[in-house]
Formats: sequence, C-alpha cells, structure tokens
Amino acid sequence: MKVFTGKVPFDDKAAPAVIKCIMDGEHPSQPDHPNFTELLWKLVQKCWKKEPQDRPKTQDVMRVLNGLSAAILDLYYEYSAHS
Repeated sequence: MKVFTGKVPFDDKAAPAVIKCIMDGEHPSQPDHPNFTELLWKLVQKCWKKEPQDRPKTQDVMRVLNGLSAAILDLYYEYSAHS
C-alpha cells in the first residue's frame, strides 16, 4: 500500500502500537488513492486471511496484478522519482 500512499501502514502509530494492532488482527485501512481499486482492496484483504488455505492462490494474485500492472508500475516510478 506504500506504493499508493507513500506511507508505511500504521504510519500514525509507534512501533509497539503497530505490533499490538497486528497481534489483535487489525489491518490498515484502504488507501485513499484513485488507482487503488476495489478489486485490489479485496485481494489485499484476502491475502490477510489467518489460515493459509483461505488466502488466494498465487495464480489468482498474479491474474489481478497483471491486470493492474501498468498502473502499479506508473505509481512505482512516480514514487521512486520522489524518494
């Protein structure tokens, strides 16, 4: 999600608070970015499933990412230019 926002997840919290959030099963909120589509958000949420068998298969992740690759690469290059 840093690619879309330029910020690390839970950037408003100190490290111990982030650890607690993760241990409590909390996840970052959806980035407010026009290229962070609902499809991508759903994929991210599925990847966070606790049980590995509930997570998407690699080929499913690749299919979604291939469809979004042009937008993601544009964002990566834009972010890299500002870093």
